[in-house]
Amino acid sequence: MIGKEILNYIIVSKIGDGGMGTVYLAEHKFIQQQKVAIKVIRKDMVNESSRRRLQEEAEHLAGLNHPNIVKFLNYHIDNEGNYRKLEKYNPLLFCMNDSEFAHDCDREKAADFLEKRFPQKSQFEK
Repeated sequence: MIGKEILNYIIVSKIGDGGMGTVYLAEHKFIQQQKVAIKVIRKDMVNESSRRRLQEEAEHLAGLNHPNIVKFLNYHIDNEGNYRKLEKYNPLLFCMNDSEFAHDCDREKAADFLEKRFPQKSQFEK
């Protein structure tokens, strides 16, 4: 994936792996100081149900604007059905899943904020 172009962004390095896929750091091909994180969902995780869930997630994330939440920018499904999510890159906010940087109390605060912002759960969270 390093060097691949997605929506005018060039993948420059791997940030890490997660349960659904891999997160990469990418730079805009014309504006190098504009960096994004691109989450590439594993092929075995993508089906019609997960596409609907990820689209719903994208719609929710697009409405969030908070200094402690990574800003969602865009998502893309290529001709092969691969799903990619683009978020503004902030290395501090990507530490929430890393126990070296974040603790359960930090995650609980984020969960409380999200539950207040989105009190009605989606059909996938019920």
